[in-house]
Amino acid sequence: MKILQLIDGLGIGGAQKLLVGFSLAARTRGHDITVMSLNNSSDSPIESELRSLGVPVHLLGGTGMLDIRRYRDLIRFLNRERFDIVHTHLLTANILGGVAVHLSGTPAVGSLHNTDPWRGRNANVKQWLEYLILRRWTRRTIAVGHIVADRHAEKLRPAALDVVPNAVPLLDPLPADERRQLRVELAGDADRPIVLTLGRLTRQKGYDVLLEAFAAVHQSHPEACLLIAGSGPDHEALTVLLASLGLQEHARLL
Repeated sequence: MKILQLIDGLGIGGAQKLLVGFSLAARTRGHDITVMSLNNSSDSPIESELRSLGVPVHLLGGTGMLDIRRYRDLIRFLNRERFDIVHTHLLTANILGGVAVHLSGTPAVGSLHNTDPWRGRNANVKQWLEYLILRRWTRRTIAVGHIVADRHAEKLRPAALDVVPNAVPLLDPLPADERRQLRVELAGDADRPIVLTLGRLTRQKGYDVLLEAFAAVHQSHPEACLLIAGSGPDHEALTVLLASLGLQEHARLL
């Protein structure tokens, strides 16, 4: 199949990492993958990673939902390349891409990656447009988790909503001595049970809830260690919360 993956931008995030894993897996199965970003930014590590896999990356550019040139250029691109299917990711791609695929007659699948509604200028209008286009002009909608599906199911066609959890490629296991040394470095004791989570330190990720839950876990499993890997605007607030819960020796912000 000849597949276009259309996404809002190629900054580091879960949806963008999904494109890398999907592109690698699909190419090994003989599919032809192209990625298009609606953001004209360059020097993205995601973009470089995709190109290193031999995946063509196109930057559409333009400004906003009402930029007619973006629709025109995307429709021309779709008509020229004749993709078997377009897979859209995130709000702007779901809307702009949904309109373009409808006008070009290209089959499309949309994706929902978040439980929180989009925030920003004209948020309610954009959210309504996304639901409308996903209902009418895409063949199916993919939710990346069951909670995401539950959050949006009422606004969509439940029969056309599929849950496909984000996949990640398995890493080669570390040698036993290197693994043990790393566990000592991170947790202070190679035999401690470790809970590891990775992501942006933002309210959306719920790390405050995780820390409060881990404080309860610590009462029954005092040997456990929580490691949070990531960066973001909530780092300082989470550091203060961690200390207030008395978890300084049992949880770390890496």
